[in-house]
Amino acid sequence: MLYISDMHDFTYGNRLYKKIKDLKPDIILIGGDIINKTDSDLNESIIAFLKKISGLSKIYFSNGNHEEYAKEYNEGLYNSLDKKLKENGICHISNESIEDNDLCITSLELPLSYYAKKKVKAFDKNEIDGLLKQNIVSNKYNILLCHNPRYMDDLKEYNPNLILSGHTHGGLVRIPLIGAVLNPEFELFPKYSGGMYHIKDDIIGIISCGLFTHGFHIRIFNMAELIMINLKPEDKD
Repeated sequence: MLYISDMHDFTYGNRLYKKIKDLKPDIILIGGDIINKTDSDLNESIIAFLKKISGLSKIYFSNGNHEEYAKEYNEGLYNSLDKKLKENGICHISNESIEDNDLCITSLELPLSYYAKKKVKAFDKNEIDGLLKQNIVSNKYNILLCHNPRYMDDLKEYNPNLILSGHTHGGLVRIPLIGAVLNPEFELFPKYSGGMYHIKDDIIGIISCGLFTHGFHIRIFNMAELIMINLKPEDKD
């Protein structure tokens, strides 16, 4: 399974497609921010990228804050993206769950208030309960796509097996053995910024450092990345 996040219109020419093809993932999960909220129209390189990867495997796309922003303030851009995803057979999920064999993939689209700069919004369980339209499925491996990793500790009570996030771009600047210096909400040394975390018991969180940047085009000790995840059946002996 391949996890991609935070492309922000940047496709590395044909190199990204070739790398994904070489990895031969059985499922591709795209965790949001494939576009920029400042775009007036859908970027042609993104259209071409979606068309290319659509033949490689099953693909599920979950919104990030830039898609959420477009949905609220640039309906034309958002509808164009949604149309191209569907035209290319890519499943666009938003606040819903999709079952795929032994997997249950759930998308949680946090409201824009959860991305406010310099003002961290407290997790509102009643609000989130209203967005998660399907509960965790007990006999499936449950993957929760939630773009902002800041709320991983709050999301553990929903008992997913795996939480996938992005958004932080690895903090732009990372200090070895310490982690990110700053997250997009301007919190210093955020708890969750990039890599793999043991959230609770057997709940794992994985945060992509993303494929590109937005606003501040800086990456120090912080490589762009694709994340390949190998899921193995549970040993019942």
